[in-house]
Amino acid sequence: MAYPYILSLKKSIAVRTDGPDLLLAGSDAEGMRLKGPSAAQKNILANLTGGGLTAEQLVEAARRAGQDAGPARLYYLLAALERKKWICYTLAPGGRKLATLEPVSGAFTLHGAPVQGCYRLSRFACLRRLDREMVLESPLGHGRIFLHHGPAALAALLAEPRSAADLAGALPFAGLPDIEAFINLLQSAGALFPCDGEGRIAEDGSPPLRQWEFHDLLFHSRSRTGRHDNVQGGAFPFLGEIP
Repeated sequence: MAYPYILSLKKSIAVRTDGPDLLLAGSDAEGMRLKGPSAAQKNILANLTGGGLTAEQLVEAARRAGQDAGPARLYYLLAALERKKWICYTLAPGGRKLATLEPVSGAFTLHGAPVQGCYRLSRFACLRRLDREMVLESPLGHGRIFLHHGPAALAALLAEPRSAADLAGALPFAGLPDIEAFINLLQSAGALFPCDGEGRIAEDGSPPLRQWEFHDLLFHSRSRTGRHDNVQGGAFPFLGEIP
């Protein structure tokens, strides 16, 4: 059974009215038009913008708003938004936010396989501050993770091979299923990989990756399209601020 992540729309996605339709547009020029959306579909988008509900809760709230709206059409809308890579996934056991995974490219895939054995952070994983939040990301991945309450300590423990059971108890308000869900988020971001019996991960035996230094691969991935959603070209971000 999939973990009940809280779903939200990426902040970079704009939603506006165009006559009887709704237009959704991303910073990468991707778009979607909802023709004559129902009250239930509008409710889905409103709750995704606000965040705080799982897929099941979103559909149930939308059905109440749209009265006789069928769930299949609503789940189809959620699936369409996920295919666009516009949905973020938040781990929040007991309502306390731990981490949020945000896709950054069209190649992103949410990892959902069973968690087994030990895992270790990639040596290319990077923890940094972005505005007022801590972000964990890797040039090997297609997503970034915003760390909220406590998971930075879990990430530090994963510098060594650890199983989900090893990490259980590190956060008193998070159970084993929550730890497993966090491991899947890290794998989805390309920051964590399963270990072999000697504690090695795949990149340790990869001739191409062994030859990359951390800073070189990070620069390589950020200076090309395909593995990030940063604005490129003449964006002039400091126009009017710095002479």
